[in-house]
Amino acid sequence: MKNWIMPVDWEMWEMKHFGDFVSNLRGSAGLSLEALATLVESSKSTLSRLENGDIPQPFKGPTRKLVIALAEILCTSKKETKRYLELAGFDQSLLTEAEEIQLGFAPPFRQILRRKQRPFSGWSVRTHSCSAN
Repeated sequence: MKNWIMPVDWEMWEMKHFGDFVSNLRGSAGLSLEALATLVESSKSTLSRLENGDIPQPFKGPTRKLVIALAEILCTSKKETKRYLELAGFDQSLLTEAEEIQLGFAPPFRQILRRKQRPFSGWSVRTHSCSAN
């Protein structure tokens, strides 16, 4: 008997695992499809299709926004978010600045301000008072 090796459709494999990952995250969060759909302003059927791998990658336009919104709500750590993005087929280096901030990869604005040295911080400001004699 011959051993046959079946070719693997890696794109389908990744999509299936992404859907399973989303489903597991949703379950861990204790959310129904309906509750999650409300939180991300989507429909129960769209989320179901995403979890079942019925929406093809790469995710673009409104679907990309949905996938980012789901990561924001469902992922509880940076490690989990990175794995989620990998399974979604997103290259983290290609995220927009807004998406980085939304997903917690960019430092908050206050930290950015603290790191930047304020202009003229080394200068002393002298004030002169003028008195009329």
